[in-house]
Amino acid sequence: METSEDMNEDNSSSKNFNLEKLKKCFLSFFSFYKTNQNQTTNNKRVAKYDNLKGLAILIVIFVHVISPSRENGVDIYVTLANFLCIFAMPIFFFVGGYFSKISEDSGIKAFKNIFIPYILFTIIWLFFNYFVLGRAFHRYPFVVPAYALWFLISLFTIRLILPILDKIKHILPISILALLLIGLLPIPDDFFGYARTFGYLPVFLVGYYYNDYKKTFNEKIAKYSNLSSLFRNKISVFIMLILFIIIMWIFSDSVTYFESSYELVQFVSSYETMDLTIEIGIISRFIAVISGIIAALFVNKLMTNKVTFLTKLGVNSFTIYILHLYIVRFVFVKLRVDSPVEFIFNDPLLTGIYTIIMVPLISYIFSRDFITKKFNSFIKIFEKAIMHR
Repeated sequence: METSEDMNEDNSSSKNFNLEKLKKCFLSFFSFYKTNQNQTTNNKRVAKYDNLKGLAILIVIFVHVISPSRENGVDIYVTLANFLCIFAMPIFFFVGGYFSKISEDSGIKAFKNIFIPYILFTIIWLFFNYFVLGRAFHRYPFVVPAYALWFLISLFTIRLILPILDKIKHILPISILALLLIGLLPIPDDFFGYARTFGYLPVFLVGYYYNDYKKTFNEKIAKYSNLSSLFRNKISVFIMLILFIIIMWIFSDSVTYFESSYELVQFVSSYETMDLTIEIGIISRFIAVISGIIAALFVNKLMTNKVTFLTKLGVNSFTIYILHLYIVRFVFVKLRVDSPVEFIFNDPLLTGIYTIIMVPLISYIFSRDFITKKFNSFIKIFEKAIMHR
């Protein structure tokens, strides 16, 4: 039979046990909440940058869809294409820089994830160009990127030399200076996408060093409370973006008077090739590169962390980027001139209707997860045929 003292001891033990159990439950719950909170934050961060890529790929599709009308000289679409080019590719390179990391195997990863797809889709493009579009093989296949595949070779080159660039002091202003100087070289072909590699390197570096630049920027404006609050307020940033858009539209409209305006904002050709004076070429190129950086920063600041329709486009942006090229190029080569529907691309209104139909249609079809799954499996087969592991 238990004594009163034994019973008190048991009750005390029971209370201690219950308190310990309660404490463990509380800590477990808090740990679970904290983990979920971190996961939510990470998901939001990923969603934000997927949204940025989604917006960029939407603009790229739009520019490519209106390219027949731009090539036919329909003024509004020439200006619109120039204007949108200031936004689209800088966003891609900004996000690419933001997620780039230097490691021992970063070169191998760049080779597998970027260069192998470049080789694969260049081979496919050569056959598509010859058998479907009826065009001759390029005299420098692989060396001169086919159509929009320049993006892959440029991104690969930047990723490959990033460890070296990271060791150079003041690399951002140096990269801008190099871009301005490279325009002096009258190289006829865009070997390995060198011109656009130099063109988008600065905005890639801004993405890569973004957190460092952001910290420095915030520290410098912290003493100016009004200015600091201005940049933290999304409404203020949005208003600044609108003003920036107006200025860039004026710039885009003004360069349409140059015969090679599209090449100018895309950093494709030298000043001599575009029949520009050195002064005009350097000023225009400087405005274009700074505008791309500002555009990427503005859009990054305003982009939501929430999952939107852009998120799915961003997740599947690589698939969309590659596959939509075959459709838009077929239309450009086969339907733009000497076809029953060529009148569409000479009429601003009809082009607008065609664009409203085609852009959502292409975006929706190629952003399906099952297409991306098959697309990635196809690349993997080619990768295994080339690499040991």
